[in-house]
Parts: sequence; C-alpha cells; structure tokens
Amino acid sequence: MSYPLEAFEQKERNRKRRAIDGISPHSLEHLVNFPVRKNFLVPIAMTLLAGCLLCPSAFPQRASSQTTSRQFVDEGVTEIPFPEFEEHFVSGSRLIHYDGPSERIPLRIVVATDGSVKSAILERDSTKWHEQALSLAKTWRYLPFQQNGRAVLATFIEDVNVVPPERRRTTDAPSFAQPFPEIKDWNSLRISLRRTRCFGTCPVYTLTISGDGSVVYNGDAYVRYCGELHGRVSREVVQQLVQMFKRADFLTALDRYAMRVTDLSTCTTSIEFDGKSKSVTDYDGIWAGMPEGILDIEDALDRLAGPSAWAKATEVNSDVHYPCHPQTTGDKNPSQMQR
Repeated sequence: MSYPLEAFEQKERNRKRRAIDGISPHSLEHLVNFPVRKNFLVPIAMTLLAGCLLCPSAFPQRASSQTTSRQFVDEGVTEIPFPEFEEHFVSGSRLIHYDGPSERIPLRIVVATDGSVKSAILERDSTKWHEQALSLAKTWRYLPFQQNGRAVLATFIEDVNVVPPERRRTTDAPSFAQPFPEIKDWNSLRISLRRTRCFGTCPVYTLTISGDGSVVYNGDAYVRYCGELHGRVSREVVQQLVQMFKRADFLTALDRYAMRVTDLSTCTTSIEFDGKSKSVTDYDGIWAGMPEGILDIEDALDRLAGPSAWAKATEVNSDVHYPCHPQTTGDKNPSQMQR
C-alpha cells in the first residue's frame, strides 16, 4: 500500500492548528468581554482554559508519540522497534556540536523502500535547532526494512543530539597521534570491538577482525549469537573499515570519553598494526566530546563484520533476554545453555 506522505504531513499541521485555534486568546477575550453576566463568565472561561492546558489531546507536542505511531501504522507504514532501526543505520550525521547546553531532538521519520528518509517531523516543541535537525535527517541512509521478503515503508523516532564540541589530543601528544599512516603489513592488522555489561540488558560481546578478513566473535549476554563463532569478511570490507579509522582521525582521539554517570555499557574500539596500537573507550562518549566518526566505526564494525553479516541462521540465539551462560550468572533459563 502506498503512503501519501505529503497528505499525512498536511493532516498533522491542520490537526495541530485546529487544536490550538480551538481556544484562542481572541475567543477568550470575546467571551470575557461579553456585556451580559461578565462576572459569571470569567471563572467559566478560566476553567475551560485550565482544562485545555491539562488535556494532552489539545496540544499534540505534549501527547505521547504512540498516537503518531498508530497513525503512521494505520496508513500502511510499519513501526520499527528499537534496536532494529539502529541496526539498519548506514550513514549520516546525527550530532550537532555546540559549546553550550546539550539537548535531544526527537524526530518521527519515514524511511522509503530504498533506505532514504522521505519525511521528518518534530516530535515536540520547536527549538532553535529544528531546521538543522530536519536537514540532517534528510541525509540519513538505512538498509531497507523488509517484511515477508519485500521492502516496506518504515517509521520510528530517531534523535538528533546537541552535544559538546569534539575533544582530541593536544599538540604535545606522542608522535603516533599524527595523520593515519599507511599499513605496511596487513597481516599485522587487528581491529576489535568490545561491549560490556550495564545495569540492564545491554549486549555483551567481543569482535575481532584480522587483516586477512578472518573474524572471531564471542557473545556473552543479551545477544543474538552466543558463544564463540568464527567467520570471514572480504578484503574490501577490511579496507573500508580502515578507511573509516582514517576519516575519523582515530589516532588523535583521546583514550577515553566518559559521562559522569553509572550503570551504562562501555564500548572499547581498538586498532593494531605494524607494532602500533590505539584504543578508545566510549562510555556514552558523545556527551563528553567524542568525535562522531568513532561512533560510526562502532556501528560499522557491527554491521559489516558482526555475525549478522556472515553467521548461519541456525546459530541465532532463540531468546536475547538472557545471558548466554546462565550456569555462571545465576539465571536458570535452560534454552540459553552454552553450546
């Protein structure tokens, strides 16, 4: 079923306009200044105004995003849950760097069958960043979302984050923190990604890619693939990943970017070649000046070299809501015993 995006956007604008115009200052003034029984009508008018201010249906920006979600679904667009839409993200900036207060700007977006963003609507009151956020959204690209083997229109809420400026090594840093050198011995190349536990159900695993394309994965908890798995990616994928380290100016990054909070997952990205090595620890680092290119590397390692790119369907974990090794963590879910 085709979805009339322009019609939906116009319908949303009209709905918000009708809701706000339903009780305007002009109409209140007219009511209060009515020549008959003015003292009687004033408290009634104020009561109506208070009731409308407390009613979420009168102001769509205060209402739950579920209302918009249902409208999209009713129109034939598939609602995509988190983290599935994150796993489909391919490219585009989702950060606005600003030396001031941080902010999250949620957008309701519609992704076309080719993976491009066809529509983006603000989910709350407009901010001074709204035009820039909408412009960024139009540049995003996703892997096409599919149902029953065919591409479908998809919708979900994605954030644009206003974050601090990037922080990197100073000029007195070691000489290794220079523009990315050419790799002389590709057999010495090791790229790794490690995600740790959090106070919740964060995926826990390690992923290591070698210069020859061989991959070793070890899933520990809350993952689709449990235990140690071995796979392989093409030389082109390895080179593409190395290029991302270069574009991110990875060697000039700080060793650690961390927010002053607790109970989050830690992600550590590392690269080693020709006797040199560099690791960056990301503890919700985008809010602490971490370059966005490092976040892109993390996503690309999962998407291009993770087990979803090469593992067999029979190796998929049947329930991602438990640790893979309950006998060592206290969980008693027998379906999650280590293979």
